[in-house]
Amino acid sequence: MSYGCELKHLILKYNTHTYKHLWQMKSILLSLCILIYSLNSIACETTLTLGLGNEWKPYYFEEQGKPTGADIQYIKNILAEANICLAYLKIADSLRSHVELEKGNIDFLAGATYNLDRDSYAQFSSPYRSESIRIFWLKNKYQHLTNATLSDLVKAGLTGVSNRGSYLGSHYLDIMKHTTSIHLVSTIKQRMKMLEHGRVDFAIEDEMAGLKYLSQHYLENIELHPFVVFQNDVSFMFSRKTVPERVIDKINLIIKENKTKYNQILLFYMAP
Repeated sequence: MSYGCELKHLILKYNTHTYKHLWQMKSILLSLCILIYSLNSIACETTLTLGLGNEWKPYYFEEQGKPTGADIQYIKNILAEANICLAYLKIADSLRSHVELEKGNIDFLAGATYNLDRDSYAQFSSPYRSESIRIFWLKNKYQHLTNATLSDLVKAGLTGVSNRGSYLGSHYLDIMKHTTSIHLVSTIKQRMKMLEHGRVDFAIEDEMAGLKYLSQHYLENIELHPFVVFQNDVSFMFSRKTVPERVIDKINLIIKENKTKYNQILLFYMAP
């Protein structure tokens, strides 16, 4: 009996020591979790969700399932300096992304052009890059129209393709009101394929995006038309419902202090 009592005492002592040790470990882990949460809270003033449409090299594309590109890298740099965390939400196309921004389901979009309609539901940052919207067409097919405007190309019976949901200036809008010759398609890949195979005569594209596509796909039968459809500075577009002005002011200050950095990033992503 004495041995049994001693054995029970040893087991009880062991279990008490073990439970105490486990409780100490749990307390340490809980403290670490609180510390990590606190550090994250300090690091991030807030989190902004960026709406991602279709891939659009060199500005946005995915590698190993992660967003990258010139706009993405620049956004990461700017928000890191502002102590703002970044999240992403994939959206079907440019037109839908504006609907989600207006509803407040996303916080901001990149590469946005200001206009009065958008101003009703969005606030714009200071410009962070410029864009040039150009015409890509089939090489040597319509050389007599080399000096034509976009309006002239449409009047001559040519058909084109453009991005669904983009704002490309008043000249473009006026033409779209009076023609069915320019079709709206969501991805640059689809638009360039249509042009490459002769389903349309020209594609309206961001100049850098178009040139990047041609260089990666070795398309020698497509070239730039001299006419410039639209040139403009572009900004980040923030939801009026979810992003306070103080956050935009903070981002604007960092943009102004980093005016030359975007072009350096763009050159890297334009490289073959």
